[in-house]
Amino acid sequence: MKNSKFTKIISLAIVISTISVFSVISAGAKAVDIDGNGSIGIGDATEIQKVLAGIIEPSDNFYDIADVDEDGSVNINDVTYIQKYLAGLIDEKDEKEPTSVSLSATSVTLKVGNTFTISAYTDINSYSAGFEWSSSNSQVATVEQKDSASAVISAMMQGTTDITVKTSNGKMATCTVTVAGSDVKCIDVSTWQGDSIDFNKVKASGIDYVILRAGYGNETYQKDDTFEINYQKAKEAGMKVGAYWFSYAMSPDEAIEEANTCLYCINGKQFDLPVYYDLEYTPAITQLDSATYTNMAQNFCNTIKDAGYKAGVYASASVYNYPLIYDTIRQNYSVWNAEWNSYYTVDCDIWQFTDHEKIDGIYGNVDCSYIYNLNIVE
Repeated sequence: MKNSKFTKIISLAIVISTISVFSVISAGAKAVDIDGNGSIGIGDATEIQKVLAGIIEPSDNFYDIADVDEDGSVNINDVTYIQKYLAGLIDEKDEKEPTSVSLSATSVTLKVGNTFTISAYTDINSYSAGFEWSSSNSQVATVEQKDSASAVISAMMQGTTDITVKTSNGKMATCTVTVAGSDVKCIDVSTWQGDSIDFNKVKASGIDYVILRAGYGNETYQKDDTFEINYQKAKEAGMKVGAYWFSYAMSPDEAIEEANTCLYCINGKQFDLPVYYDLEYTPAITQLDSATYTNMAQNFCNTIKDAGYKAGVYASASVYNYPLIYDTIRQNYSVWNAEWNSYYTVDCDIWQFTDHEKIDGIYGNVDCSYIYNLNIVE
């Protein structure tokens, strides 16, 4: 019983002490999200205590935001301040509009397919609600709010864009995002890789995109005999899928026939990537003039587009130089450039850089590309 009485006395002393500590309220400031979890809570006070005790290293902006009582230093008083805030002992009427806003980065370089989390900070003693995020060119990079004070930037295609954060009272800060290079690989497969591709292993290896040969020529029996099984397995594995059709056409009219045969064979399937016209047939390349050859590509692609699909052209860099009229193709359709080298010379959405990549889940060599424009993906 003596121990119980003693415990009650100690507990009462702690309560009185706590009330005493909370009785003094400094006006003006507001607790901020110090531990970066998107909300204000006891974890923010704990974060300060751990830094002060030397248990953890401070974050880069710790000393900018942790002096919540604005006494010029970060100390135990800031912990007390947060406790008072959580207890509702600080009158929020003292909050004021931000006088400035800053970002955790003012410039960043990403590759296509990369993401970057960026955070916004207002000056101490102000509220931070109502951030608005925008991209000056969402084709290059998009931005999506993650939580109350941060957003995720996603690199879509090569180029430069400005990511801007704006407070509810119009204060702004900007980060310049440069997108160069790509981390997004894509393979293309056909009957030459067989019908036993393990697309689950392919995806697990880091490949999320595949373009399937649907067939060739202008007869329905020329449908690729692995197209159906490859489409089914790739979709089941969660991969993004496109298709291509190998051309033997020698005229614009034959190109329309090939497009209609392709549409018959793909039979209304849903694709994430465009349907590409594969222009590798040597007699057409060497015998047709530039206008005829380009019109052939246009006829195929327009027929595919009229059926509701995105369309593109696959060709080697030399064919894009001649006989194809490159600017006509680039302005209207997706460009898939085959250039087996350590660099490419034709501006493109997809660059096929090798024909002998080794990918887990596929026996033998396979064509592999980098996607440089994710805006072509549905």
